[in-house]
Amino acid sequence: MLLNIMLFVGMYPVIFIFYFVLKWNGKNRNGTIFGICVPKEKETAEEFFRQVDQKQAWYQHRMKMTLAVLAAIPLVCFAIPYVSIQFTIWMLWLSAGIVVMQLPTVRVNRELKIWKKERQAKMWSGQQCVPGAEAGKEKERVRQADGVEGKEAVPGAEAAKEKTAAAETIGRAEKSVVPEVFGRNGTAAIPETDGGNKKADAPKSDSVKLIELSEAGQVRKTKPLPFLIPTLISAAAAAAYYVLRESPRSRQMLWAVLLFALCTPMFYVAAGWMDRQRTAVVSYNSEVNINYARAKKQIWNRLWLTCAWINTAFTIFTAFAMRNDDFSVIWLLLGTIGYMAVTLAGLLFAVRKVNRLEGRYEKKIDPLLNEDDDDCWIWGMFYYNKADKRTLLEPRIGYGTTTNMATPIGRGLTIFGAVAILSIPILCIWMIFIEFTPLKLKVQENYLVAEQLKTDYRIAVADITALELVDELPELSKNAGTGMENLYKGNWHIVYAGDCEVFLNPKNHLFLKFTADGELYYMSAADDGKTRELYEELVRCTRP
Repeated sequence: MLLNIMLFVGMYPVIFIFYFVLKWNGKNRNGTIFGICVPKEKETAEEFFRQVDQKQAWYQHRMKMTLAVLAAIPLVCFAIPYVSIQFTIWMLWLSAGIVVMQLPTVRVNRELKIWKKERQAKMWSGQQCVPGAEAGKEKERVRQADGVEGKEAVPGAEAAKEKTAAAETIGRAEKSVVPEVFGRNGTAAIPETDGGNKKADAPKSDSVKLIELSEAGQVRKTKPLPFLIPTLISAAAAAAYYVLRESPRSRQMLWAVLLFALCTPMFYVAAGWMDRQRTAVVSYNSEVNINYARAKKQIWNRLWLTCAWINTAFTIFTAFAMRNDDFSVIWLLLGTIGYMAVTLAGLLFAVRKVNRLEGRYEKKIDPLLNEDDDDCWIWGMFYYNKADKRTLLEPRIGYGTTTNMATPIGRGLTIFGAVAILSIPILCIWMIFIEFTPLKLKVQENYLVAEQLKTDYRIAVADITALELVDELPELSKNAGTGMENLYKGNWHIVYAGDCEVFLNPKNHLFLKFTADGELYYMSAADDGKTRELYEELVRCTRP
């Protein structure tokens, strides 16, 4: 039951967080909706938004139905007494739930991508007015204005006006077909104005200059000093635990306290990693880009710093709980629940603030600056682009970062993730075998052999001393090993009495208690009858 409660607290909120993250896919995020880039042509974009509105009702309804079904499935675990079955249901539920929750997004993404390609194909096939044809007509008018074709020359002033109008039309037509808003070195085309000021509007003439916009990507909000304080406090808590540890159990649990303490500086690593990711250029106005990048990075930086302080508090709590035998395991469980609940609440708060930020900047986002690379995004979620050398980038669906699977590191991370996911069923099967395979305890060739799937203990009978048959176990808590409703294995701690090795079924009523090579053991066979028979056999073997 304890494991079931921990799994419920740790995993059950994940599906709700995933739901609230995915439900925002229908909103315009940096020029993308449902992972599809908003078309740059005004009329096509308007029709695209109408398509999105039509699919929104179906999408929201399907997401709510999926959430309701997924929310009900794990509750059956409280009626199942077997830990391995509970664990299997939770693991498969979480894995399958994440996939199922994304299916509505995949469907809408696919339909919008097909619609967009068909629409663009019609435009390029000449079913609609092609801007290039208009540009050609304007060029012809310029030639006629100059008298190149032998026609009557247009007066100089009027010819100059015709040339200027034609040049502007050609410029607009060429930009509507292939918007050259980015330079080869990451620059963007900005209209040249008096005094060198940059306007937020898109360029309206060929008189443009290239202004470096990478300054937005150079905005840094993560500093080491704010993270140094919680890191030092966590290290001090681990050091104090090491110095003040008392019982053998507290010495063995030192690794757990150290692990939590090491998590604090890892939050700084994660914050710096995300802080260095390139921020999307969303506007022709450099101030808009910089302010947007600064605000967004500040939100994530504060989240990571908050997580570092929460982890520091939990490290101190764990260090106190692990070294004190009087401290109840229930309090440790409640502390873990509180740690996870506060962390999840901070994550949801950060996601909400990012959504509000994107909403405030929605009208300032220029679609011409958004790179239309829908074919590089699989279902809008997975990025594969050999021409892009970046390994990490901002995802179109969800938050944080995603990997470019075309890079070596991206492929490695993808393979590692796939292996981790595929290992979950193997782990579940292994736990089921452990829980449902009976214990085997026998005397073989003057050795006491304890087996379950493998040989766990092989103890010389001659080394066994102080053999007893007891009908009650002391108060035990696990240091390392297996703890299930019908199986205790590994190194366990006896409250106020040190450690021992156990190999038994706690539901039995008879157990062997003995000492071998200075180590205390508690063992049992598959049932009480076999345990009694083994005890009598050991008494005969050990009797002088």
